[in-house]
Amino acid sequence: MHITNHWKMLITAVVIASGVSNIAFADGYEAVDQGFMPSPAPSWSGFYVGGHLGGSWADVNWAYETLSKESVSNDSNGFIGGGHIGFQHQFNNFVMGLEASVSGADLSGTMRSRLRPPNPIDSYKTEIDTIVMVAGRFGVTFNQFLPYVRVGYAGADVTTSGKSSIPDSFSIADWKSGWVLGGGLETMLGKNFVAGVEYNYIDLGESNRRGVTVQERDSFTLTDVDTQIQSVTARISYKFGRDRHQPVPLK
Repeated sequence: MHITNHWKMLITAVVIASGVSNIAFADGYEAVDQGFMPSPAPSWSGFYVGGHLGGSWADVNWAYETLSKESVSNDSNGFIGGGHIGFQHQFNNFVMGLEASVSGADLSGTMRSRLRPPNPIDSYKTEIDTIVMVAGRFGVTFNQFLPYVRVGYAGADVTTSGKSSIPDSFSIADWKSGWVLGGGLETMLGKNFVAGVEYNYIDLGESNRRGVTVQERDSFTLTDVDTQIQSVTARISYKFGRDRHQPVPLK
C-alpha cells in the first residue's frame, strides 16, 4: 500500500537532482558563448564524505510467538537519514569503490493480538532505529552522470516487544546482520560536490529470539523473525580529488 508513495519519492528525488545538475553546468555553456571551451568533467576518483536523507519502510514478520501462539506482522514506514564516507577510483569510464554509512531511522510497527482478551500478550511491536551498511559500488560514467549498483553488508538494531493488560511485557533488542543490494544515480555539481538519489534493499534474514517476560517471568520464543528494509534517499557528498580543468579559449 506504501509502494506508490515510495515511487513518488524516488521520481521527485531524480527530478530535483537533475534540475540542480542543469543549474550547476549552466556556466559551462555560457563559456562557449563567450568564446571559451567548457571544461571537461572532473575525475570521480578520490575520497568523499557526505549525508543522505529520505524515506524508508520495513517488513518484519514473526512466524510464531509462544506466549499467545500466533504469528505477527509488523510493517512500518518513516524517515531515514545519516552520513556516509567512501573511496572510489575511475578506470576510463568505469568507477569502482567502497562506501560505509550509518543512518538513523524511525521505523516502528505495531500489531494488535487477534485473540480475544484476556491475552498473555495484547500487542506486538518492532522498532528499527540504527542501520549500518558497508557496500562496494560499481558504475559507468556518462559525462557528469554516474549510474551505479551497490552490494555488501548491512546490519540494524532491531527491538521486538510485546505487552498485555494482565499486566506483563517483554522486550528484546538485538543487532541483526544481513546484506544490501541497491543502486543510484549521481551527478557532479561544480568542482567537488556530488548530488544523487539512491535506493537500497536490505535483507536481515530470519532468527529466533528467546527471553522471559518482565512481571510473570514466563519463558517465550519468537520463531523466525524475518526482517527486510527498503529506502530511497537523496544524497550530497564532498569529493576530495582532482580539481576541474579551467576553460580554455576556442581557436
